[in-house]
Amino acid sequence: MYVTVVPLKRLPGSFQYFTYEWEEKLGASQPGLLVMVPWRSGKLLGLVWQTNVALTPDIAAEKIKKVTQVINPESFMNPARLRVAEEISALYKVSLSTACSLFLPPQKGTKLKKTTLRGVRPPRQMQICASNRPKLLWYDSSSIEVCTHHVARENIKRSRQTMIVFPYRTTVERWVAECPARIRKHVIWYDGALTPKTRFDAWIKIQQNPRAVVVGEHLSLFAPTDFLETIIVVNEHATAHKQWDMAPRYHNRDLALMLARATRAQLLLASPTPSIESLYAAQMRRYTLLKTATTHAAPQTPHTLIDLKNEFIKKNYTFISDYAWRQTLTALKENGSVLYLLNRRGWGRVVGCRDCGFIARCRVCEAAQVFHENVKELRCHHCRIKTSVPLKCPNCMGINLYIGGTGTEKISAELQKRLAEANLDVPVIQIDKDTLDVSPQKPLKPPYVMIGTNAALALLADTHLTLACVVNADRELARTEFRAQEELFLEWWNLGEQSNELIIQTTAPESPFLNRLSLRQFDEWVMDELAMRKRFTYPPFCDIVKLIIEAKNQVSARRISEELAHTLKRTYAGQERISVGDATPGMPPVIRGNFRYIIIVKLPPETRHKTAQQLIALVPDSCKVDFNPLSLFGD
Repeated sequence: MYVTVVPLKRLPGSFQYFTYEWEEKLGASQPGLLVMVPWRSGKLLGLVWQTNVALTPDIAAEKIKKVTQVINPESFMNPARLRVAEEISALYKVSLSTACSLFLPPQKGTKLKKTTLRGVRPPRQMQICASNRPKLLWYDSSSIEVCTHHVARENIKRSRQTMIVFPYRTTVERWVAECPARIRKHVIWYDGALTPKTRFDAWIKIQQNPRAVVVGEHLSLFAPTDFLETIIVVNEHATAHKQWDMAPRYHNRDLALMLARATRAQLLLASPTPSIESLYAAQMRRYTLLKTATTHAAPQTPHTLIDLKNEFIKKNYTFISDYAWRQTLTALKENGSVLYLLNRRGWGRVVGCRDCGFIARCRVCEAAQVFHENVKELRCHHCRIKTSVPLKCPNCMGINLYIGGTGTEKISAELQKRLAEANLDVPVIQIDKDTLDVSPQKPLKPPYVMIGTNAALALLADTHLTLACVVNADRELARTEFRAQEELFLEWWNLGEQSNELIIQTTAPESPFLNRLSLRQFDEWVMDELAMRKRFTYPPFCDIVKLIIEAKNQVSARRISEELAHTLKRTYAGQERISVGDATPGMPPVIRGNFRYIIIVKLPPETRHKTAQQLIALVPDSCKVDFNPLSLFGD
């Protein structure tokens, strides 16, 4: 008998599995078994993919190598997860080895051999009907814990497993801490942040416990939940649910849909501010919309728009308006907590020369370098290259240099100066990617002032604030990505929900976007956003596949990308609903020495994964694939 085996080794996407001979002495074969197989001059751990395989005429039977050992008589992946792994491989252009490895515990040969597994339970045969369609829960801030605790408790009573996926580690910690004791004893944290040993032990516990409540971030979706009843994706609108920096570049919402469909589990997408895609799916009756009693009532938090032009007239160029500072002092005197939000790291965004117009740029990607005052150096936030600050212009040798723009370090220094002048001994905490390693791990006790980027929002998720201030809304509103306004609206709306007062500083208070936000017109904003996306054909009215071509040489990168774009355009010529864009340099065009070109392909949403898989099959292995990306041309 012959079987196909997926080598658990990093391989190109075109190498999926290999054929091996299965001898009777090895026992019964079944998909999902871990085995040892010959590989070149040594041996390699592999996963049985198919059994009773017929040899094709081009394969000589005498050249087929034999499976040498069965690691464990029980299957490590059930048929449902094998189907999901196959779909991940096809949709995100990764090898089956990469997709299957996500579902397996960290590989420890001796431990795997000695581990006793519960027999794999086949997925339930459930009739597809409206009652088990994905559900979109539109909740208020006080109801999500009640809902998740209720679902977990009911599943525990029925000896069924629950999977709860969170966007941030802090929200996982808070949820576990607030869990009732009878639920907490079944809670198992499974995530990529765990050490290999801890994750291995968690994997075994989940596989053997039919009442397990699995919690975590991205990797929790790959836990061995053979008795899975319910999948809950908390704050499904959060961009942190998207895996964007390494393959496979999936969104937790999309992967949860695949898993729920394969295992016949109930999927619950929960959010206080659902994403545009989810709201549209509910309108089209693909999701069942559920609302809590107080959902969608206008929040009581007053949203104040501050016109920075008036501050500039008063020669206040600090980006801390007089009104925001008065409210800050009032909040701190009442032992409150204050957040200043500015999504820009460093002290100044640019260092240049006033005489000749020189701008200090990264020698690799040519992006403007950011000045960091605390270490007195220039940094490229794309390539992570560090250089010293020039004392004179390297172009004209002049000394008339300047530091332009405002970052978190500059606002932090200004806040410390003002607090000292006001005789207030209050800590100023800076939270961004540069300070995450030294960020407070325990909940902060007010009074305090925090200045931070979006990293601060992750740290303060579900934390009540006395005052929140968006330092410079203009810079964020200037982003040209089609998802930018959705991200900002939902981010600032939720920030207003968790604070007594939200202040937004801008030079364009007449902006329709800001007025929708300040007047709390959520439904009206959704209608505006859907109209814009329909007009320009963006999700949910299409699916986008982002193809990323990288090469060390710019000429090679451009040639490969243009040839690929030409091939795809010729393939889909005459199909009006499939649009293939030109090869375009990424933003920035060079990252860590690699020149990047982007091709954007728009597909009709009705055929969704099928059309995308057909497209991706035409793409070379060297090309990176991002399905429905957060950014079209950015990193």
